[in-house]
Amino acid sequence: MAKLKAGLIATGFMPKDMDPFEALEKLAAMGYKGYEVVMMAQGRDMATGKAKYTEEQALAKLREVGMEPLTAFMMAGPDGEYDVKAIAEQAHRLGVDRATSMVSTVAQYRFGRLDEPLAYDEAMAEVERLERAAVALKKEGVKVAFHNHDEEFLQCYKGVPYYYLMAAYSDELKFELDTGWCTYAGFDPVQVMNQLGDRLCAVHIKDFQDGGVEQVRPKRTIVMPRFTTPGTGHLNLKGVLQKALDMGIDYAIIEQDFMYNLDPLATAQAGYYNMKETGLVE
Repeated sequence: MAKLKAGLIATGFMPKDMDPFEALEKLAAMGYKGYEVVMMAQGRDMATGKAKYTEEQALAKLREVGMEPLTAFMMAGPDGEYDVKAIAEQAHRLGVDRATSMVSTVAQYRFGRLDEPLAYDEAMAEVERLERAAVALKKEGVKVAFHNHDEEFLQCYKGVPYYYLMAAYSDELKFELDTGWCTYAGFDPVQVMNQLGDRLCAVHIKDFQDGGVEQVRPKRTIVMPRFTTPGTGHLNLKGVLQKALDMGIDYAIIEQDFMYNLDPLATAQAGYYNMKETGLVE
């Protein structure tokens, strides 16, 4: 029987007091085979851009311990456009066929970085920019994927959730569904996966428990989910994994933004065991 491989996105799982290469060895020993985003393996400070290791060193270390990079990272420039040449070069250096946009401008309101929700025209302009990048990068052999939060499901324009507008008004744009944020927004991730069909190219496994956590952000105080180790909260973990397997997805990629009762490596280990216990993950 075919099974999913276990992957993770480094956000939250790289202990600040540990060399990133030591953390990689420990994560690989747990059973993880795939890794998003390579710049985190460099020990890169996301605020300053400074890194302890080069991309080449980080990539070599990943492969030495038996892990593979899963995606290139893409971020829009000040004008909202994407540097297609740079993204394609990064993807080719990493040997991946996917580049992922990890957050939408629409979600910036949810995360307390905008005073008010994005207007319809601005939101749709973002879809157009992503689709332009997807069309251009397809010529380079790279798929463009969009990673959601809850806001893309909760923010509606003309009565339609932004997430569905993104899919309806694009053709080449693919989706990396964060099943935890989708669930938190009140949507059934298995149903959304069905709706996306071959537009779905990856899944994030994220879980949460009852209760919220207040965080002070630039514009106002926001409430975040109380994230928990995958398999210990409200996510339909087995249902999501089964659907991903049925749809030909290769990896179940866990993510947890911040920890509570377990430290990052213990959370990664527990999350892996919980996925493996379903019988659907290697």
